[in-house]
Amino acid sequence: MAVRPIRQKELGLQEEVLYRMARGLQRGTAAVSLHDLANEQLVSAETLRLVVNGILAARYGQRIMGAVFKEGAARI
Repeated sequence: MAVRPIRQKELGLQEEVLYRMARGLQRGTAAVSLHDLANEQLVSAETLRLVVNGILAARYGQRIMGAVFKEGAARI
């Protein structure tokens, strides 16, 4: 399956926030301000939850996965 490029004009507001946050996390830049994320009229609770989870995964994901799969065996 081929992945087509995202055209930002095709995105709704919530999708735009998620796209910018994902791009910012990948590039190591702040793509959306905390002020905008805190604005309930701009960002839904579900979008904020996804953004926070993405930030946590980017920050702590390797450390958590290393602890879970230490020495090649899952310790769940």
